[in-house]
Amino acid sequence: MPNLNIFSKRVKRSKSLLAAIRRRLWRYLFLPSQSKMGSFFLDPVDHIGSERLIMGERYEQIYLEQLEYLIKLLGLKNGIAIDAGANIGNHSCWFTSQFAHVFSFEPGKIAALVLEANLMKTNTTNWEIFRCALGDKSAFGKLSVIDQVNLGSSQVMMVTDNQAEFEVLRGDDVLRNHELAARLPVTLMKIDVEGGELSVLQGFQTSIEKDQPLICIEALDEKQWNLISAFLKKCGYVLFMTPTSSHYSGKANSRITSLVSGIRLGMSEMKDEFPKGGYGMIFCLSNKHLLMLPN
Repeated sequence: MPNLNIFSKRVKRSKSLLAAIRRRLWRYLFLPSQSKMGSFFLDPVDHIGSERLIMGERYEQIYLEQLEYLIKLLGLKNGIAIDAGANIGNHSCWFTSQFAHVFSFEPGKIAALVLEANLMKTNTTNWEIFRCALGDKSAFGKLSVIDQVNLGSSQVMMVTDNQAEFEVLRGDDVLRNHELAARLPVTLMKIDVEGGELSVLQGFQTSIEKDQPLICIEALDEKQWNLISAFLKKCGYVLFMTPTSSHYSGKANSRITSLVSGIRLGMSEMKDEFPKGGYGMIFCLSNKHLLMLPN
């Protein structure tokens, strides 16, 4: 078993106090009128858009900082990153600077248009958008909107072809027919599809077993996670990590002290007890990854 302390690193949070002030100003002064601040690149009413505006940084920035460390540690840069559930491109745009190529999957019409605009804004060309959903079999689908102010919470529903808004494809089929995928390995899969994660993984089974990518996946339901982890273990995945943070000062109850001293970001093995609310991100490592880690 590798030394898990290697997953820790120091990240200064000197802007945390300013971000907290901005959050409160936004919520109490500007939130009622934010619908008037429409933008082609993000919707300030939407959950991801408002979080980016409030915090002044990427959505789930802490996860991305930890992921950047893993990318370097495991040498994943010279491969394809798959963003399943790309939404408006918060992760995909960042992936363009981290990987040789990015495949972004987003079936929503509005989200896919904003995704394309945001990717074009990066002034890069190492990306491709697939306007479809992913699953364990070819089918047709439409989006069921769960929350009008959280576009990313929409779920894919299987329908007949005359009701369809998009196709549902198996990931292996997409990669098998793509010239670039024949030359580059898949080194990362980020999967956030609101409950359809297992089906997406099953559709990528051949690629997962062949390339053993680092898998970053959302797991909000314990029963679903048990099925996902069982599937991944059959594919050679043995280490499941979750984000952790601690204060350098050792005074966990002092917010002011932690703002000044910064926090230590890290990852630890998943606990047996599944937490209420689940995990926003789980990093899944295979036997191949463990061989690349220092002891």
